[in-house]
Amino acid sequence: MSRRSSAKKPKAKKAALAVGPKPQTDIYHVMLFMSLAAVSLACLMLYLELNSYGSFPWWNAPR
Repeated sequence: MSRRSSAKKPKAKKAALAVGPKPQTDIYHVMLFMSLAAVSLACLMLYLELNSYGSFPWWNAPR
């Protein structure tokens, strides 16, 4: 079995940032935003629906 040397290895230099044009928005970014908006709207509507039954716990709602 070989031993690891205790000598310090040189630190890796930080990678240079690529400089270039900004990527264009494509259909996948639009679909991602649309799905985020749809899920957010659905959560809001669910909250409003549950809020109409009174406070938590909803299964003890008056009849």
